[in-house]
Amino acid sequence: MERIPKLHVALTIATLARERGQEGIALLALADHTCPCCKGVTLELGRGQYEICWRCGWEDDGQDDYNADLDLGGPNEGSLTDARKRWRFLSKLFLPAGISSHPPGE
Repeated sequence: MERIPKLHVALTIATLARERGQEGIALLALADHTCPCCKGVTLELGRGQYEICWRCGWEDDGQDDYNADLDLGGPNEGSLTDARKRWRFLSKLFLPAGISSHPPGE
């Protein structure tokens, strides 16, 4: 049996989702890496590639837990810790009831 590359499957899912107007699903199909801010699997290029998370808006400049409290003055406003707090607050306002703003156990 021939193995279908993951990217091919993801692009097929993304195409079908876009045709149905489900952009979030289309983006999720291509994602493979976890955003350090919202912890969603939303980054396609990998960590530290300056990709902007479609879910929370964090631009992944490589900042992570070990330096989350520092404001590195990069593309994001404030520290990663501050951004996480903002995300949790705003997601409670805008996410539908029953959908968590962070993974289980946090």
